[in-house]
Parts: sequence; C-alpha cells; structure tokens
Amino acid sequence: MRAPRWNPGQAVRVLAVNEWAWRCGHRYGTVLVDLERNRVVDLLSDRRAESLSAWLRANPGVEIVAQDRAGVYADGARQGALDAVQVTDRWHLLRNLGDTIHAVTDRHHAAVHRIGREVMAQLAAEDVQSTPVVAPPNPEARRAEAVRLHAAGASISAISRQVGADRKTLRQWLQASAMPTWRRPPRGSLLDPYREHLERRWAAGCCNAAQLWRELAVLGFPGRPAIVRAWATQRRRAGHSPGRAPVMADGRPWRPPSDCSRQAPRPGAVAAQR
Repeated sequence: MRAPRWNPGQAVRVLAVNEWAWRCGHRYGTVLVDLERNRVVDLLSDRRAESLSAWLRANPGVEIVAQDRAGVYADGARQGALDAVQVTDRWHLLRNLGDTIHAVTDRHHAAVHRIGREVMAQLAAEDVQSTPVVAPPNPEARRAEAVRLHAAGASISAISRQVGADRKTLRQWLQASAMPTWRRPPRGSLLDPYREHLERRWAAGCCNAAQLWRELAVLGFPGRPAIVRAWATQRRRAGHSPGRAPVMADGRPWRPPSDCSRQAPRPGAVAAQR
C-alpha cells in the first residue's frame, strides 16, 4: 500500500516516531507520522539520533514527539526540537502497563489466587444469605442442594443454614458425592446350582471334599476341587458337622455306598446282595 502523500509545506505539530524494518532482525529504518492528519510524512533509512534530529531541524514546528521510549529517538528529539514535549505513544504505554501488571501478579500469584477464592466465597455466601432459607422437602433433595451450593463456592456454615443440616452430616454428604455411587453387583458362586446336592450329601454324612467334587463333576460342575474344599471347611467352622452315620443291626456303623468310600466293595458282598 502506498503511503498517503504529504505536502512538505504543511507544518507537523504532533509527530509520531517509530522504527520499521527493511529486513526484520537485520536492518531497520524510522517512520515519521503526522498524528493529527494520520499520514506518513517521511521514511528515514536508519534509526540513528542524528537522522531524526536533522529531520526535525529541517521541519520546524513540531511541538509534541510521541515515541516508543527508545533512547535513540529521545536523543534525536532533544537535539532537533529542544522545546518539543516528548510523550510515550499509546500502544507502547498500554503494552508497558500490561507487562508491569503481569510481572507484579506473577510475583504475588499465591496472594492473587487466595484473594480470588475469598471473593468468590463471599459472593456465594451473600447470594445464599439473600435467599430465603427453605429446607428441601426430603433428605435426597437436601443432599443434592448441599452439593450444588458447595460446588458454587458456598461455605459449610452457609450451606448448613440453607439446607437445615449440621456440619457433620454435610461433610458426609459432600464426601459421598465425590465418590462413585455405583456398586459392583454381587457375583454368584459356581456352587449355587449344586448346593442342594451338597447339603443333602453333607447331612447324610459324606464329608470328603474330594468325593463331593467328583460327584459334582459328574453333574456338570465346572469348578476346581478347591472350591468344594473351601465350602466344606466353611461348613465345619460354622459348626455344621456331618450327620452321624446310622448303625446296622449287628452293631457295625453303616457305610454309604462305594461313591462315598475310597474302597471298592468286596466281591463276596456283591454276590450276597445278588
């Protein structure tokens, strides 16, 4: 874009001085702007104080020089227009102000954060106090209201007045709200479909866990013997002793069939039964 044409015969009263780049980082010049007419009046090939002072002497009438606080331009303005007032241009003034505020807040960030939290808590407390205290109708609604007020930054005292609950109850509610409400559904045991058989055999006096497991395996039980062994151990510790075996007519204790005995029946006994 071509710069607006400037009439050399027009005196410049308020002059803005800033640098511009022929090649950024390598070579810079100086741009001069008439701020009252918002026009570029000249471009200098460098940014030396001597070049600015020479231009000011060749163009008298400048009363205000706005520059970016660079020492070179301040020296050039003093040499070329001694009576002119030097001011910082608006952009650099706001930039310097912002940098200063940022530096101050960085040094005191802990205090800034603490004050911010206190202000938010105070505003939330004032909001709660300005609302009529009407306790929700049921405990679940009161608990939900307490969680909402706590998330908004209200203090425990303000929440207590609002929902009509003591501090200990409120802390329990808030702690519970931070934990997941779901619970893992209880898992059934592999023994559940076979408990009736186990109870019947245990009452009949069969307390051999290995034998009980073999019986369940025939019925389709997919678990390991340790599961049945743990069940039998638990039954014993709970005081559920196996039933006493009945006594035969000759006084000998009755033995269950071979499925609950490790010894096979004698051939003679089998023949006698036949």
